[in-house]
Amino acid sequence: MDLDQIQRIARASREFSDTHEGVTVTIRIPTRHEVRVALLQSTASTPEAKLLDAQRTLLLAAVVAWSGVVVRHLVPDVADDTLVDHEPLAVQILLDAQPQWTDRWQDLLVARMAERRRVEETAEKKSVSASHGAKPKQMRSRAAARSLRTS
Repeated sequence: MDLDQIQRIARASREFSDTHEGVTVTIRIPTRHEVRVALLQSTASTPEAKLLDAQRTLLLAAVVAWSGVVVRHLVPDVADDTLVDHEPLAVQILLDAQPQWTDRWQDLLVARMAERRRVEETAEKKSVSASHGAKPKQMRSRAAARSLRTS
């Protein structure tokens, strides 16, 4: 198996689909790194605005495919049922034009991210107990970072 195949499999393992009002979207759960980058790149001045900005950035990137999206979904005043190809600008326009869909997909994404995080943390805990209490390097570095923040 080559690295391109491995990357496709890894990405696919983070994807789920949602069908709503005849539109099916494929959403890819961001990695922890992608979440951190989105938070750090936000230029918002308050924590609440920073979170909203990061969530929007992550959702824009998370919608990786769709079917059934037509022009009238992007421009509700136009009665045009021409299919629209998935591309970044179209995702942005759709999220702006359909705020209820945006809220739905954001809620689904946040729930799936939390679920994935719980699974990863459970696996980490099992890994630690399986190695008779030895902490993996990543956990040691997290503990060190926490102690720096509290000192």
